[in-house]
Amino acid sequence: MKNYIQYLQEFYLDEKSAEEFPKGEWVDVQLDELDDDLIKKLWNLYEITYKDIGLTVENIIQLRTKYKIVKLIDIDDDPEPDAFIIYKITSFGNKLALLGSDGNKNSKKFLILKALDLLKTNGWYGEASHKFAEILASGNTPIVKNEEDVRKILKGKEIIWNGDGSYNRNISGKINVDKIMFGRPIKWKIIFNILMKYLKNII
Repeated sequence: MKNYIQYLQEFYLDEKSAEEFPKGEWVDVQLDELDDDLIKKLWNLYEITYKDIGLTVENIIQLRTKYKIVKLIDIDDDPEPDAFIIYKITSFGNKLALLGSDGNKNSKKFLILKALDLLKTNGWYGEASHKFAEILASGNTPIVKNEEDVRKILKGKEIIWNGDGSYNRNISGKINVDKIMFGRPIKWKIIFNILMKYLKNII
């Protein structure tokens, strides 16, 4: 799979349009480089996916400014993307932020398989709730079960630990959700923070 830099080098440096995406291949691209039609399509996929569990992004402008990188895939006959994975680059690795599809069975399959693959890879992690959390758990996806680790990764976020590996937290000041953290975040950062806290206490 091409990474973002390879993608730019091979194709172009201007705005990306749907016709330029290869079929059946996940491609990484910056949100601010999607043309208007593509960003509208991405917003539509987001609404389809999150309308029943709660929309935490208010509009296309916020989507484009709040997030930077998205994975897109086109698997059918039309030139538009059918599934997406928006992620953030953090000090603990790449965190899945939003993901969804057009609701088609095949699109969902590609999305779930990609999410499972990423979350079993070192340096990738994400929070999940509702049906998607059940799917990830059934796929033997690693879970971050240690409360202290979760709190360090979500530093600055208020959470209520449920005692079973899940926790409740507010999302964008809009909804409260029970979540589970899946994946393999970079552990050295957690260990480093614990060590620094220890050294601070003894010095």
